[in-house]
Amino acid sequence: MQEDNKEFKLTSTAETVLKERYYIGGESCWTDLTHRCAKHIAKDDEEYKLFKGVMDRMDFLANSPFLMNAGTAINAYSACYVLPVEDSIESIYKFYSDAAIISKSGGGVGCNYSQIRASNSLVNSTDGVASGPLSFMKVQDVSTDIIKQGGRRRGANMGILMCDHKDVWDFVGAKDTAGSLENFNLSVGITDDFMGMVKMDGIGGSTQAGLWDELICRAWSSAEPGVLFLDTAESANTVKHLGKLDACNPCGELFLLPYENCCLGSVNLSNHVKDGDVDWDKLKTTVTTGTLFLNRILDKSEMPIPECDKAMRMTRKIGLGFAGLGALLIKVGLPYDSEEGRVLAAKIQQFVYDNADIESTRLGKVDGLYDGWIEGCPERRNAVLTCQAPTGTLSMLMDTSSGVEPYYSPITYKTVLDGTTFCMPCPELLEMARARQVESEGESWVS
Repeated sequence: MQEDNKEFKLTSTAETVLKERYYIGGESCWTDLTHRCAKHIAKDDEEYKLFKGVMDRMDFLANSPFLMNAGTAINAYSACYVLPVEDSIESIYKFYSDAAIISKSGGGVGCNYSQIRASNSLVNSTDGVASGPLSFMKVQDVSTDIIKQGGRRRGANMGILMCDHKDVWDFVGAKDTAGSLENFNLSVGITDDFMGMVKMDGIGGSTQAGLWDELICRAWSSAEPGVLFLDTAESANTVKHLGKLDACNPCGELFLLPYENCCLGSVNLSNHVKDGDVDWDKLKTTVTTGTLFLNRILDKSEMPIPECDKAMRMTRKIGLGFAGLGALLIKVGLPYDSEEGRVLAAKIQQFVYDNADIESTRLGKVDGLYDGWIEGCPERRNAVLTCQAPTGTLSMLMDTSSGVEPYYSPITYKTVLDGTTFCMPCPELLEMARARQVESEGESWVS
């Protein structure tokens, strides 16, 4: 392949974040980190050059746990896991232990707490009453707050409760008290039957419709709790014989089976524009390299707990997504909210999936299929290939728009774990503003 050797210049924000959170002993620059990461997973010199090249140019980055931990004593490189919990003290405290170990390694935890009986339910063994799932979530919240994922990543949990659980209304209002469940994202699990009742009765016409009405209001007022359409997710389950999908990772981009992990990586779309259009040839090369990259990470990974290791080998799920969609649309001259912009975004997503599928199929023939493969499942190295993560810190390093989101302002501010606030200008929007000022006033400000 023909490599683009254009040097990527880090912003001062990226340099600060890297020094505070990513560089390990002896590292002083970005190429030190990319050397460490590429050397750790590459099978040969050719792979090393590929992996280091896409990182040096910021064309592709794996998730933060890999960038932080590769080549260190911590060999867990995944950003997210899903853990099960059942209605017993033994299961609940195993969950706490497993979640703490995962958090220490740099991963977040998603869990569906619906198996835990509702508050005030009878506990037969003690003749007492149950405290309900929210009480156990509060313990997990405190535990996460203490660990803070080694001080380098903010603790993350996804708490899920089904729409028919007796405590769902308390769950919906759980964050009304300031400081409550600050290390959690909350989502209500929604079924097709529930939505059928809402459509039949109309807003406010039944318990289901009343809950839906409340969720809509809160989506507008606070964006939480979210909703997870679990029957829709299950319809896309590529390995139905291994279990049913009822939980997702903390940011909600990927549904996982119990104990599964997902190793995430993001293509920087803003680096894939040429002559005012998408550079499809370069994008194909980056996607192919990124798919191989994530598989090599899985090959080197040591899961935090044995159950996660077994689950990973059963499906080898990867989450190849992208950052910089908003920036790319500006560069090609399409408004984010235009029909043309949506069509191009869909075309890019399909292109990424198709080329990831080609590479994973090739790797399946060379290295073998995932352990849980049976006839009728995707015949490749990975049961799942793509997802769209928010890329919060990665987009700061790439100096581009976050995930699939637009730019919301020419200048944004972000406060990170230690309380430091970073000012992050949008180069593309600022350049447009300068051009308009020149057009209207004949000059622009000096930045």
